[in-house]
Amino acid sequence: MKKNNKTWKFFTSIKLAVALFLIIAAVSIIGTLIPQQASEQEYIHRYGMNIYRLFSFLQFTCLYKSWWFLLLLSFLGLNILACIIERFSLKINRLGSTLTHLSILVIYVGAMMGTIWGQRGYMQVFEGKGSDIFYSGVKERKLDFQIYLEEFSVEYYPGDDCCPGEHITVLLKDKKISTLAVEMGREYEIEQTKDTIKVLRYVPDFVIDTNTKKVGTRSRRPNNPALQVEIREEGGKSSTKWIFAKYPDMHAAKSDLKLVYHWAPRQVKQYKSKLKVIEGGEEKLAKEIMVNVPLRYKGWTFYQSSYDMEEHKWSGLQVTKDPGVPVVYIGFLLLTIGL
Repeated sequence: MKKNNKTWKFFTSIKLAVALFLIIAAVSIIGTLIPQQASEQEYIHRYGMNIYRLFSFLQFTCLYKSWWFLLLLSFLGLNILACIIERFSLKINRLGSTLTHLSILVIYVGAMMGTIWGQRGYMQVFEGKGSDIFYSGVKERKLDFQIYLEEFSVEYYPGDDCCPGEHITVLLKDKKISTLAVEMGREYEIEQTKDTIKVLRYVPDFVIDTNTKKVGTRSRRPNNPALQVEIREEGGKSSTKWIFAKYPDMHAAKSDLKLVYHWAPRQVKQYKSKLKVIEGGEEKLAKEIMVNVPLRYKGWTFYQSSYDMEEHKWSGLQVTKDPGVPVVYIGFLLLTIGL
């Protein structure tokens, strides 16, 4: 192609590259402000039906896979390729520049591979169970293996002597005998007795269904925080009861032993999931994951992203697969060498 050709000059233009970068940057800001590939109900709840229909028509809800965004990336790729050809040289004093421009094209190719063939979604796994289903927006997708949640745990920042965190005060004959930190599943021995106490469940806004007698929560706000505890006596007899932070005398039975629940804002330090990969009925991999410490298997990556804030019975995992990542890493290597 002749270098005085108008089409060639257009694709080798620095002005075109700057314009494309600015447009892609502006569009990417939209993609960060509007959640991508969420459920239809979530969009309607957040923006209303009319705005959701507009976003859906413009493909703002799956922006990075939209035809017009891919077209912008294609123009950018052609611009980079034309610039490389225009300035290509194997001379030593030009090799760094050539490799640097080439690295940008390689990174671009890797990014396009991830955009076109990559997958991203969300899955919810209950403790003691496995799942091979995840959701990408409203679409249900299936893995070739199962993710099994062996155990889920939440760590909280402890209170100090001056400002203690959430805790239970134990009274015996109206005399304080101990203070217990609220930790789900942990069993405490009650001082001056041979009884034990274990915290089973927390609900922030206690409510009970009068028909089914099942306990639930009206909201996530601590309007009526309550704890379900199990008390095991010396002979092995056990009983469960609810204790309330705002209404300490509610359902309180006449007993020498009294529990007073002191609620405090819960500051989560870390939440973890012990996961196993089950394939063909066999365990292939086991790992405890937490935020920024994912599990990787066969090109898939599972990130800790959410959890059951009320009962700690399930873990929410972000599921991703990006075949373009190795190509992007090669591009970064070429960029480093070129520079």
